[in-house]
Amino acid sequence: MHISINGKRVFLKGGNWGMSEYMLRCRGKEYDLKVKLHKEMNYNIIRNWLGSTTDAEFYEACDKYGIMVWDDFWLNANPNLPLDIHVFNSNVIEKIKRVRNHPSIAIWCGNNEGLPQPPLNGWIAENIKTFDNNDRYYQPCSNTGNLSGSGLWGNKDPRFYFTKYPEPYAGTGDGPSWGLRSEIGTAVFPNIESFKKFIPEKDWWPRNDMWDKHFFGQKAFNATPDNYDKSITERYGKPNNLEEYTKKAQLLNIETNKAMYEGWLDHMWEDASGIMIWMSQSSYPSMVWQTYDYYYDLTGAYWGVKSACEPMHIQWSPVDNSVKVINTTGTDFKNLKAEAVVYNLDGKTVGKYKQNAVVDSYSNTAVESLVIPFYSNQKDLAFQKNVTASSTDGGNTRDVADGDSNTRWASNSTDNEWIYVDLEKEYIVNRVVLNWENAFGKEYKIQISSDAKNWTDVSIIKDGKQGLQTISFDETKGRYVRMLGIKRGSGWGYSLYDFKIFGAETHVDTSDLSPVHFIRLKLKDASDKLISENFYWRGTNMKDFTELNKLPKANVNVSSKVIKQNGKYIIKSKVSSPSGIAFGIQIQALNEKSGTQILPAIVSDSYFTLLKGESKEVTIEFDETALKNGEKPIVKAIPYNK
Repeated sequence: MHISINGKRVFLKGGNWGMSEYMLRCRGKEYDLKVKLHKEMNYNIIRNWLGSTTDAEFYEACDKYGIMVWDDFWLNANPNLPLDIHVFNSNVIEKIKRVRNHPSIAIWCGNNEGLPQPPLNGWIAENIKTFDNNDRYYQPCSNTGNLSGSGLWGNKDPRFYFTKYPEPYAGTGDGPSWGLRSEIGTAVFPNIESFKKFIPEKDWWPRNDMWDKHFFGQKAFNATPDNYDKSITERYGKPNNLEEYTKKAQLLNIETNKAMYEGWLDHMWEDASGIMIWMSQSSYPSMVWQTYDYYYDLTGAYWGVKSACEPMHIQWSPVDNSVKVINTTGTDFKNLKAEAVVYNLDGKTVGKYKQNAVVDSYSNTAVESLVIPFYSNQKDLAFQKNVTASSTDGGNTRDVADGDSNTRWASNSTDNEWIYVDLEKEYIVNRVVLNWENAFGKEYKIQISSDAKNWTDVSIIKDGKQGLQTISFDETKGRYVRMLGIKRGSGWGYSLYDFKIFGAETHVDTSDLSPVHFIRLKLKDASDKLISENFYWRGTNMKDFTELNKLPKANVNVSSKVIKQNGKYIIKSKVSSPSGIAFGIQIQALNEKSGTQILPAIVSDSYFTLLKGESKEVTIEFDETALKNGEKPIVKAIPYNK
């Protein structure tokens, strides 16, 4: 499924709205603020989940900011009917008539994660035809019918979102695909200031049942808060207190939420057509499923989304290290300059990884511009190792591991065949490359074992293709790596030229890289104007960023100019790092007298990194009513390594 405007497909980038506020207290200008924050994140669609927001101001704000609306009716998954189907149908008609003149309406949806029961599905479709002239698309079910499902709702390693067909929640969707995912999400822990507003001080630390009351436990089990905890500890080190937990959580929020969108954009129109997270706004004080929080503080998730969704965007794939230019605008660009620079923790450039390219970027495309050579000359663990197969009907089993892409192994012409490589000792494996002949595997599994008897599925491929297929997965320890065929893609058996295996321990010599290093991407137009900039932290062990905790303490300078204009305070600040790396700088506007954060505020950038001698201009805007007694605003810049 995709949406077209003026005959051109539109890649959908957005989120599920849920309810506007859990006590139904959202009114008037607050809708404008909420939708404006979505616009600031570069969203182009909001899903009005279950049609739970009904106020005209919501639709007016979406019209104003050019945000499309996926508008649900009031059915939620359960295969039953409203008590009075005729009253329900009358409400459907009245809703269509009431909001149909809003240009923001793009999709009508009958039921959340289910089909409207007869006769409602037919009635809704007929109502849309009669009262909206079929001007908008009718989607009966929110996660099936040309859609790729719902979920997952818990965080994954960023590479998950780039790899073969990120799985939805079990049993949803129409098959393996990125497709259009109407719900996917993660726990999103708030900043410490918000946390302290809704959790009693006695329950601040460590994690406890009070946290669960705000959806960080069994009450939000499918947000997988236990896995979120584990990811913080694995990636950034075990937090010792609430302050450490919240600041490390923001890094995880950035990583995960940016990767969700960038993973889909990496495959734009190669199946992927859009993604909407659960949820894009917070209607209650929570630790899950939000970008900005209930108090309008902007979490790391907000900044990850804002970066990934910018209309002209340069991004890096942590799976294959390609750098792509993503153009979701209506304009073609010629002779763009793409640049990738890698820095060590000391801020010095690592020259051999620096890459430059000139690229043309056409409207509505994702174009590879360059590849950062982290994997150059990486050792193939399978080379000349012993190979075992369930059958052989052409070539030899060891032909897949001989380094010669002209020799091959073929199985008997039956579906359930397999071949595995004995690596001779255990390795941590995270990638295989299969070179299929025309007789390819349509469905198959990649499995790993320590004894060649008990196998663990690390990747399930349901729509295989001939030729080279790179399959990445979470680091898994084992000695034996198997391709287990499920369904052939031809009338012949399975036929492989090459079966290559790569591990986390076998990268190219990384002695010139610090254990954690930084990737900065820049995209400039033909006149050298900066169009897009992106920043990542990467580890030689892809899940270990604990070396960030050893960064020297950063000194950050802030100079600001404050003006009042049209009922707003506008602060223009220059943030600089005079002496070293200032990593993950959070920007806050504070009341100088009380020291409290000024919210809500529109901030141009936050959680960015400056190298020695660098500076960045940041703009902050908020209503003058936020300072009622003559107080002055100040800007605070808080680096991770403060």
